[in-house]
Amino acid sequence: MTANHLQTFGGLPVEDVPGVGEPWPGTAELYAWRVRVLHDDETWSERFARFLDEVDGSAVRALLVGDWNAEHGDDSREPVAAIAAAADRLPNLAALFVGDIAYEECELSMIEHDDLTALLTAYPRLEELGVRGSWAWFAPYLRHTGLRTLTVEGCGLLDEMVRGIAAGDFPALTRVELWFGDHEYAVDAVTEVTELLRSHGLPALTHLGLRNCDRTDALAAALAVEPLTAQLRTIDLSMGTLGDAGAEALLSGQPLGHLESLDLTHHFLSRTMIKRVESALPVGKLAKPEVDPSFHARFIEVRE
Repeated sequence: MTANHLQTFGGLPVEDVPGVGEPWPGTAELYAWRVRVLHDDETWSERFARFLDEVDGSAVRALLVGDWNAEHGDDSREPVAAIAAAADRLPNLAALFVGDIAYEECELSMIEHDDLTALLTAYPRLEELGVRGSWAWFAPYLRHTGLRTLTVEGCGLLDEMVRGIAAGDFPALTRVELWFGDHEYAVDAVTEVTELLRSHGLPALTHLGLRNCDRTDALAAALAVEPLTAQLRTIDLSMGTLGDAGAEALLSGQPLGHLESLDLTHHFLSRTMIKRVESALPVGKLAKPEVDPSFHARFIEVRE
């Protein structure tokens, strides 16, 4: 799996904060600004502080946290604390991405986070939050009335993250995308999905992505019976290990005819099951299996 720098974010083109002495490309409102360590002449916090001094903070709508020395084992606590402390200088920040780090800078499994609760409490008007990397989590029972989109992409999703979403109150949240990864990288978060699908704190949620999971059959089984599924319009189970057992659960569970799209890209379905799924479910994407479907059983056996 590879990761590339975002080219646009929050509806704006992404621009790096220039180095010391380099020219600025334009005014603050024109770009989503990425703060990252490019050279050894500044730390991440120093570059962020200079950014705040150079721009009109009230015009900044989108901000990205780029490489903070993640390859050397540092987690994101330094930039998270700095951004949370600068909330009064960024009063109109609507979109924030923590971990816009490309594969050649640091492998996905080595991008580490910690408690991100301070970002949501400091920015009650934040509408979009993206996180790339592992070990990120929120405190439970958090209320945030502004957040509309939450994306966590990585290969080690903590159960604390899923539980924090499930136990929180997010009345405006319409899109959630979670990448699980191999459960060997982190505490197994799959069991927490049931809590999320029973949550009363996500009344506006219409899109749920449960991606990059080595236990997709378990996710499908939960989606087949839990109440939140009925309010969803799109479901994304791509990059996972869906096999015939998970597909059977979707087919025999609660009606899914209300869905506009079901993304099952990358799966381990038999050809017989593929035909059943295509005829019964509103599949938006269903690539043919690239390997012998019997590999699914061996894959799961090795993982578990």
